[in-house]
Amino acid sequence: MLLVASVENSIDGRGATVATVTLNGTAGTDTATRYSANGVGKYEEEFTLGAPDANGMIPITGSGKCVPGGTRVHKGEKCNYTYTATLNPNTNVVSFNITGTTTR
Repeated sequence: MLLVASVENSIDGRGATVATVTLNGTAGTDTATRYSANGVGKYEEEFTLGAPDANGMIPITGSGKCVPGGTRVHKGEKCNYTYTATLNPNTNVVSFNITGTTTR
């Protein structure tokens, strides 16, 4: 599946992400490219989808890392992170909380 999303975070500001996602039941992996004003970052992630809660929201837990191929400030970047997220299946909006380290 191909995912295209707008993103914003405190390190890189606003940008867009394009990811190729592979699902296998409730587990998945993706390779993502994030475009921002300070360059292009490349990432690999794995995640698990949880059971919907009483409001229908789907929890997601995962982890990721930077991979070679970035440009500008992301060239040579090293990062590892974990995240929790919530997917609203009615709007397809996902809200993330990410914790990790980045070295540029």
